[in-house]
Amino acid sequence: MMQMAQMQPIDVLRSATLKAGRHLNIPLLGTLQPGAPADIIAVKGNPMHAFKILEYPDLVISGGEIVVNNF
Repeated sequence: MMQMAQMQPIDVLRSATLKAGRHLNIPLLGTLQPGAPADIIAVKGNPMHAFKILEYPDLVISGGEIVVNNF
């Protein structure tokens, strides 16, 4: 998406989270607030420099449960 659409890294991430919720008519999807259908991942490092680290997150919280915790 960065190359073909000439998007900045932050815009690529937004299109996969916040904007996806808007397009799917799920307004809270992609936000972190009460009632939002959210799973959370965290990585060590800055995904803006290399999206590859998002493939192996160091923390995964899904359905309110910690699934992976490498911190």
